[in-house]
Amino acid sequence: MARIWDIDCDGILGPEELLDRVQGKVDGRDPESLAECAADLRALANDRSFVLDAFHKELEGFWSGNRDNAHQPQSIQLANTRDFFLRANIWLPIEKGERTEQFQKRLYSYELAHDHNFSFLTVGYFGLGYETDIFEYEWGRCVGYQGETAGCRFLGRYRLNPGRVMMYRGGRDIHVQYTPADVSVSVNLMGRNSDVNWDQQYIFDPETDRLVGGAGDLVSNRLYLIECAQHVGNGETAGILADLVRTFPCDKSKAMALRSLDRLLPEEAERARAGASAKVRTLAQLPLISGNYARSYSGA
Repeated sequence: MARIWDIDCDGILGPEELLDRVQGKVDGRDPESLAECAADLRALANDRSFVLDAFHKELEGFWSGNRDNAHQPQSIQLANTRDFFLRANIWLPIEKGERTEQFQKRLYSYELAHDHNFSFLTVGYFGLGYETDIFEYEWGRCVGYQGETAGCRFLGRYRLNPGRVMMYRGGRDIHVQYTPADVSVSVNLMGRNSDVNWDQQYIFDPETDRLVGGAGDLVSNRLYLIECAQHVGNGETAGILADLVRTFPCDKSKAMALRSLDRLLPEEAERARAGASAKVRTLAQLPLISGNYARSYSGA
C-alpha cells in the first residue's frame, strides 16, 4: 500500500540540497526507490521559509508578467532539476454555497478517487492537513474503458499531518482527498518520467468499484483530441488518423483513431483496420476513457 512515515527530525535541508541528495539516491528505473528520500523530505519540511519565498516569487510574477507556472493555481513550483522537481500544493477549506462548493471541489479534486501514473513523495508542511482514503489496485489489469471493474481494495483513512511523509505508487495507489479543517500546504517530490506519455490515470467510483473517467493526464487528453477529430475533421484529418493507426506507439490511441476514422471516412477505416493488430481492433470496440473527468465533476 501507500507508505507512511512519522519521522522525528531536527535537521533542516534546503530544496537544492534535497534535490542533490535525491539525484544520488533515486533510480529512475525503480520509482519505489523514492522511499530512500523520506527522511530527507521530512528534513525539508523543517525549512520554514522556502515555500513562502516561492509564493512571493509567484505573486511578483503576476505583476511583472513573467509567471511561468503551468500547473493548477493551487500549485507552486519550488525547485527542479533535469530529473526531479519540488512543488507545494495549497489546500483550502470549502466555502459554503452550492456553486462555490462545486467549483472548489473540482479545483482541488476533493472527494474524487484517483490514481497517478507516477510515484511521488509528499509531506505535510502547514496546517492540520487533509484526510485521505487510500485504496490499492493493479493498473496492469485494467484495460481502461468506461464502467470497467477496477479491483479496488480499501486500506484505510489517514491524515497528512505536519511532518508526516507519504509515498504514492504510480498505477497502484488510489486516494480520495477530503476538505481540510484549515488552510493546509503539502510539498511533493516528483520525478520526470516518460511513462506519463503512455500510462493513463483514472477516476474511480469506489462504491461500485468501477472506472468512471480520465484524470486529465496526457493519455486521456490525447484520446479526447483524437475522439474530437471525428466531429470536426475532413479528408486530411482522415489521413492523419490513418497514419496514427499504422504507426503510433500507443494501442489506445490507435484504437481511438480507428473509431474516429470509422465515422469520418468508413472506407479508409476498413483499410486501416485490416492492418491493425487484434488488440487495437478489440480496443476500438470498447468505450475507452478519455478527457478530464475532474473538470465536469459536480461533487458528491
